[in-house]
Amino acid sequence: MREVTAKELAVAFEGKLVKIESPEHYGISLDMEKACIDYNEDSNELTFTAGNYNHDGIGSISIDVADSIDIIEVDDDEDEPVFVITFTGYMSDVTITRWKSLEELEEERRQRKARHEQA
Repeated sequence: MREVTAKELAVAFEGKLVKIESPEHYGISLDMEKACIDYNEDSNELTFTAGNYNHDGIGSISIDVADSIDIIEVDDDEDEPVFVITFTGYMSDVTITRWKSLEELEEERRQRKARHEQA
C-alpha cells in the first residue's frame, strides 16, 4: 500500500463509477454503488455522489480532507486498484473500487436497446 492524495484518488476514478463500502460497521459507515468521486481543490473537499437526477434522486457526502481524513492509501497489486480511506474520527475505513466505467454502462444500455428492438 502506498499513500496518495485526495486529488490522485479523484483523478484515478475520473469518468468511472465506483463502489464505496465500509468493511466494518461502527461509528459512521458508507456503502454506495455507482458513485462518482469529485475533489474540490479550493475547499479541499472530497465528494462522493450516488444516484440519478432523472429517476431515483441523488445523494452525496462531502468530506473535508484536512479535518476528517487521516490517510488515503492504494493497493496497486490487484487487477484494479483498491483505495482505502482512514478517517481521523470514530468512523469506519472505506474501500473504493471501480464499479464500471460510464462507457461500459452506455455499451450495456445500447446492447439492451438492440435486443429489445430485435424482439
